[in-house]
Amino acid sequence: MTRYLLDTNILSEALKPRPAAAVAEWLQDREDTDLFIAILTVAEIWRGVLTTPIGRRRRELEMWFAGPEGPQALFRDRVLSFDERAAIEW
Repeated sequence: MTRYLLDTNILSEALKPRPAAAVAEWLQDREDTDLFIAILTVAEIWRGVLTTPIGRRRRELEMWFAGPEGPQALFRDRVLSFDERAAIEW
């Protein structure tokens, strides 16, 4: 079994209304249970939400982030911590 750690740019691309075909196809060929994200990815996405100007789009992103389609819900039990031990392994 091969497992994959998705970087923020891959997750961001996949969540676009029209993701790049290569990314979409690659993800479709994988089992969801084999896909992971790091807690740093959650932080980077949240930072992106917070840097969006206050208004309708930001409210939508905040609701998405906290909702059932947000990264923490989509990757429940597949969000990996990144601590000193992980840094040394990396």
